[in-house]
Amino acid sequence: MAQDPVRTAEGARKKPKQDRSRNTVDAILIAAAHILKTSGFSGVTTNAIAEKAGVSIGSLYQYFPNKHAILGELRTRRSEWFGERLRAEIGRIRALPVAEAARGVVELLIALHAIDPLHNLLDDGGRPITPHEDAEFRELFRLYLIERADEVRSVDPEMASHIALRALEAVVHGTALEDPERLVRPEFADELVELLLRYLSRDFETEPR
Repeated sequence: MAQDPVRTAEGARKKPKQDRSRNTVDAILIAAAHILKTSGFSGVTTNAIAEKAGVSIGSLYQYFPNKHAILGELRTRRSEWFGERLRAEIGRIRALPVAEAARGVVELLIALHAIDPLHNLLDDGGRPITPHEDAEFRELFRLYLIERADEVRSVDPEMASHIALRALEAVVHGTALEDPERLVRPEFADELVELLLRYLSRDFETEPR
């Protein structure tokens, strides 16, 4: 099995402590994110990042040994941001009935793909890199299904959270890569909400086998 280049790469060489150093690292990361979004993984090179950031290649190597370490740092920062937003949004969504919660989950996934190039990052083999925080998302969704058992059909919450979120992620991720303009169309979100509710709603529950 091929190793994930982001996960196996050596980390940052040193942590910036002064404002000037932090500004340099931030410029490198912003440049890498821009290149990743506009050119994809194959366009991300240390030379391209340094040029875009307006720093020398030597300065870049003071902080990062290679492009994978840069992407790893981007991913770490993204994970921290995602975790904070996820917990805040799910905390709000968990207080909603199923129909409203379904829309909240759909809109959260669409927003993350629409604004975050790292969520659509592809490795050298063209496979999407699934963020570590997906497990947290699934767990929170599982707990929600348990709490709302009287509103959803009879289904194993762990299995349902896995299938529901994987199905939504596949559709949203593929759309973000192939037709990103579709993400902002209201009917796109409407159809995903319909898909999720048809899977979870008691109205579509089948007889047990």
